[in-house]
Amino acid sequence: MKKIFGILFLFPLWVSAQEINLEEKAFSSVRLAGEAGFIYPLGDLRDAIENSYYGLAEFRYRYRGSFWGFLQFGYSYVRTHDWVEFPGVHQFNGRVGLDVSAEWIRPLRFGGGFSCVWLRADGTDKEVENTELSSNESEFGWFARADLPILILENYQAGVRLYGEQIWSLPEASTSIWFGIYVERRLW
Repeated sequence: MKKIFGILFLFPLWVSAQEINLEEKAFSSVRLAGEAGFIYPLGDLRDAIENSYYGLAEFRYRYRGSFWGFLQFGYSYVRTHDWVEFPGVHQFNGRVGLDVSAEWIRPLRFGGGFSCVWLRADGTDKEVENTELSSNESEFGWFARADLPILILENYQAGVRLYGEQIWSLPEASTSIWFGIYVERRLW
């Protein structure tokens, strides 16, 4: 038992004494990106809404080694099919996640994280008053993504991203595929 406590005590000292490359420290590289693309609903969600466009901004930072953290904030206007009582839904989304790339698959990165979606129905008060979306509705979920940079310059990068997202709405989860094109600038 004393050996375990000794190791637990000495391990943080050993880690702090290790020489860490500046490129591997958190926030040693920070990037800002703009992204635009399409949302494709899947399953039962496809019966209620149409394919939509989206736009978002991303703040990405080096977390440690080949791990990158990111925050995203975006907007989309989702049109509904004719049988739905209102013409569309305003959707604001936020995501937090982590990307990783291995040496053998660079520059391709894979990642995932958590989503938060804020929704509000569009239309007259009479059209939306008896719906769940008449007031601001918040839902949470998770997503996975693949990121493929196509053009890589010293301070700029452009590429494509593919997301699979599931929002834990009731009575069933809402699943969608997102496909986007992004341009990213290195801040430092």
